[in-house]
Amino acid sequence: MNLPWYEIDVLAVGDGERSGDAIAMRYSIDGQKWSVLVIDGGNLETGTKLVELIRREYKTDFVNNVVNTHPDSDHSSGLRVVLEELEVGALWMHKPWDHVPNILDAFDDDRLTAKSVGRRVRDALCAAHGVYELAFDQGVPVYEPFQGANIGGFTVMSPSRQQYLELLPHFRSTPPAAVRPPVPLRTSGGGLAALLDVARWLPATQENEDAALGRNATAAENESSVVLFGEFNGEKLLFTGDAGPAALSSAAKFAAQRGLSLRDLRILQVPHHGSRNNLSPAVLRVISARQAFVSVAAKSATHPRPSVTNALRRRGTSVYATRGRNLRFHLNLSDRASYTPAEALPWHEFIEGE
Repeated sequence: MNLPWYEIDVLAVGDGERSGDAIAMRYSIDGQKWSVLVIDGGNLETGTKLVELIRREYKTDFVNNVVNTHPDSDHSSGLRVVLEELEVGALWMHKPWDHVPNILDAFDDDRLTAKSVGRRVRDALCAAHGVYELAFDQGVPVYEPFQGANIGGFTVMSPSRQQYLELLPHFRSTPPAAVRPPVPLRTSGGGLAALLDVARWLPATQENEDAALGRNATAAENESSVVLFGEFNGEKLLFTGDAGPAALSSAAKFAAQRGLSLRDLRILQVPHHGSRNNLSPAVLRVISARQAFVSVAAKSATHPRPSVTNALRRRGTSVYATRGRNLRFHLNLSDRASYTPAEALPWHEFIEGE
């Protein structure tokens, strides 16, 4: 019997403070014919490194599926290099500019037209739109990854098309919306405020950790992130992009409807570089894992949050961070000589306060 197998490469993105996501995966669900999947591409430099890794380690110039989880530039920019340098079977990404006619009623400015709002969205999301245009020019099929879609044996767990359309008016790239968001959303923040709010430290108790998680909302773009689930003979994987509590709760609910559980995952991607806005105690009751990874810049001052890594560790999860180095996870394959095992993140005796 041929065993299913996979190797997942989580690439380090950037050498400064700005984090991003770039993941390559070679796998076989049935142990025979294998596929290559790319999930997000980081920045342009990371895109080049993705191409080099796929050629060097996977011994191929063909990528079956490329997934852009959401249109933020730290997830989409490097995919341009992947499309330019490699042959791609299909690109999976949301196309917010195409959905503008469906959301015009969300704005109370009668002067707005589908053409003007669409242009605004394309300009604001130029990195993602550039990836789409390149795929279109090359004749690469482009599909939208809504809930239930099958991508090379992986299932999209969130968002549904309806959820996406409810979030879209609250993107930073759209005009101010007159309708209320479907969930609490953050539209600004970070920067200096994010640095200052760690000035007060608290003892690392479960009560303090749980109080920190999900206290502030994440952005609409993050809640629109593709959440992707795969299973290899009972070994379950969940890729989350920058998904927030609403998206992750939706994914768990959809999984339950299909008779699946998102508990006891073999591998979980910690969403949004370890931000405390993207997990909640409620989410951690329905999603758990033995191992987790977080993509974080080498010099990030705020991520991953100690409240996040502690909360995961407290629930039995070993957490690994890129921080300037690539990570590799594998099933039914040998270690790669060029990689040294990563060390799990330590326990923190104190977590960030207000």
